[in-house]
Amino acid sequence: ADLTPNDPLFTDCWGLVNTGQFGGQVDFDMVADLAWDITTGNANIKVLIIDNGVQQNHPDINQNAGRDFTTGDPNGIPGGGPQNQFDKHGTAVAGCATAIINNNLGTVGVAPGCKSLSARTFVGIDADHWTSQVSWTVNALNWGLSQGARVSNNSNAYGPAMQHSSIEEAYDLSHAAGMVPFAAAGNDGASALSYPASIPV
Repeated sequence: ADLTPNDPLFTDCWGLVNTGQFGGQVDFDMVADLAWDITTGNANIKVLIIDNGVQQNHPDINQNAGRDFTTGDPNGIPGGGPQNQFDKHGTAVAGCATAIINNNLGTVGVAPGCKSLSARTFVGIDADHWTSQVSWTVNALNWGLSQGARVSNNSNAYGPAMQHSSIEEAYDLSHAAGMVPFAAAGNDGASALSYPASIPV
């Protein structure tokens, strides 16, 4: 039977199971309840979260220790958590991926049995903007490979200054090694994909 989690905010997760709870189209979702009857994920599967940091002690996110690549160290420094009041996006993204199921707390991720792996590559500068460097994304992807990440997620859109061949090469390398890349297509309804989602891998 369809698995129904006891997490109190699960009923708000229209992307997982859409009952029209916010006026949306019923069943326009990921059919997560049916997928969870097959598997809720595996702790050996790591999801690299390329973002502005994931709260490392979050009680409702299944994760391994992350790294901060904004320091200039190509290997990152231990941590990977938010560093200022605007670094809130990464924690939410990791929750969408691996928030713990059936713990009577918060919400649930689409792959709650897997592990998020934070790679902090952005520094929030206000509620809607961040700054970064090309090398930070490249270093994060390389580190993710060294950690055995099987999936990468980058829910961001890069401006022209960040669109660089070395990022494309890093995505090509990680994909060739078996890592499945995900990136934000864009939130503006435009027909063109944002970058790095537009990279052909």
